[in-house]
Amino acid sequence: MERFAKPGVLCFADATQPFCKHALDLRLYQALQGVCIWTLALLLRVLGDAGGAANLWEFCNADALCAVIFVKGALSFSRGKRETSCIRIPHDLAKLQRAILSSALGLSNPGLVFADGECGDMSIVERQEQLLSHCALLAAVASENELTDCLLAFDWAKAADQVTRLAAHLAIMASSTQLSLPHLEDAAANYLRHLKLRSMIIWDILQLETSPGRSFLRDCSQLAFYIEPSPEAASSIVAGLEKGDALSVAFACVVLANAGLEPRATAMSSLVTKLSAAVRAQAQSQLETISWWREDKARIMHVHIYKLVSKVCSNL
Repeated sequence: MERFAKPGVLCFADATQPFCKHALDLRLYQALQGVCIWTLALLLRVLGDAGGAANLWEFCNADALCAVIFVKGALSFSRGKRETSCIRIPHDLAKLQRAILSSALGLSNPGLVFADGECGDMSIVERQEQLLSHCALLAAVASENELTDCLLAFDWAKAADQVTRLAAHLAIMASSTQLSLPHLEDAAANYLRHLKLRSMIIWDILQLETSPGRSFLRDCSQLAFYIEPSPEAASSIVAGLEKGDALSVAFACVVLANAGLEPRATAMSSLVTKLSAAVRAQAQSQLETISWWREDKARIMHVHIYKLVSKVCSNL
């Protein structure tokens, strides 16, 4: 493994794209995949998968490049035709890869960044900046090593329980690309650009969550600011909202607004009409604190953000 410049790329991957030019390249690439899957298999079997992300991060000595390469190599390992490979396939490959996927999504978790309890004297702003800095580096490394496509290519129908974690992961990663870090700007911008290119796939996966909770809607509303969903995708995501608590309603409104929709124009209308005056007031208060609105896409936007908030709340 060799670093050409921050945040780093795997020199073999960079020098042998698209990997399959020759049989030797293919054997080397499959060998790398085998090293990754069997190394992480050993890690998971010894330590268990309860603290997957933390164990992976510690094993990689808090090195984003190392973690990304192990995850990508392990997740891209498959049972397909491997005539040129002599690498054995783990008998529990599917289970291993689900655990590795879970670990990968946890690499952006705040609990990983502040695991040592060193943030006692830090303000909320400082904590948020440190978290975003961590995620920006992770996004840059993921971009340069094409991890996103590997994550999205997973069979999400068999990992539907991880969809909410995917939303949280992508939301914080997308947010981190806005941080001003000169040595990461190009790679971070490429990460966000790649997410936009894969927006249809991302929102299709997120629609697998049929009972959206407050946290999921918050993450979707934030992600929708950076990667706009189609009106159909936004409507589908909020359609499963059953409880009309103020925060959930506010986040659902933002998801719809970022797709250019009004609440009353969707299946959410039946829920909206049942809201009490108190819940409406609370939702309005929450909407005024949310900053991730797509002003260019929200049809209910006129001149200023507060007009948008006012209009949304009047529709509640």
